[in-house]
Amino acid sequence: MKKLFLTLMALAATMSINAQMIKIMKGDQIVAKYRVPNGGKVVFEEAPPITGSVYAKGPDCEIGWVQLWLDGPKFAVCNIGAANNAPEDNGGYYTWGGKNKNGNGIEFFDDHNETNNGSKNLSDTDDTATYLWGDNWRMPTKEEFEALVNNENCTCTWTDNYNGTGVTGLLCAGKEGTAFSSNSVFLPAAGHCDHGGILLKGVAGFYWSSVPNGIYYAYDLHFNSGLQEDLSSSRSMCFPVRAVLKEAYVTNGNEH
Repeated sequence: MKKLFLTLMALAATMSINAQMIKIMKGDQIVAKYRVPNGGKVVFEEAPPITGSVYAKGPDCEIGWVQLWLDGPKFAVCNIGAANNAPEDNGGYYTWGGKNKNGNGIEFFDDHNETNNGSKNLSDTDDTATYLWGDNWRMPTKEEFEALVNNENCTCTWTDNYNGTGVTGLLCAGKEGTAFSSNSVFLPAAGHCDHGGILLKGVAGFYWSSVPNGIYYAYDLHFNSGLQEDLSSSRSMCFPVRAVLKEAYVTNGNEH
């Protein structure tokens, strides 16, 4: 990361005797002030990217990602399996740790992870996102989903018509007045899959986390028009997966 060090002594002609006042401006408005003693340094650092794109496993498959708050996870812009990487597309439905996308109108066959002892998060290729999209990606943790919907880090609201597509779901946007205010992530209310049939589509959303709850259950994010909460569901349930970018792969928005 590039750093530019400015020695305040070189600016002595414009300094007060004891300190230099640094003002951070947004347009004509002062948004912050900092007092730096004589002999101190002002350090300008290149800000890390808050949006970008990284290749997923497979040819010509570049997935965008978005960050909604400082030090927050970098969510993929679409569900795994979404057609044309469209945010409004439901994508595939997977059991917890499952590898196979559901078929349309046919019997659903998949594996769900029963080998985990209930105390360890999914990782490596046991993680659906890592297996299907490659080492750049992983499933969110329970804590990351909780941080997403607690309304302190960003603002999540139900919408009946995302971006004019008529798709219902949860739209989470960066807080006003922050560097993330123009960023947003949309989670379709995709429902869940049961033997090839889709239930509660347009009514509710269920998204797997990587965190187990006992031997046969795992935590998931559940939302509808009136609530957003963590649930624990059987690992054999078939839910969408929204991946997050692994931090090791963030380098100015490109694969590292």
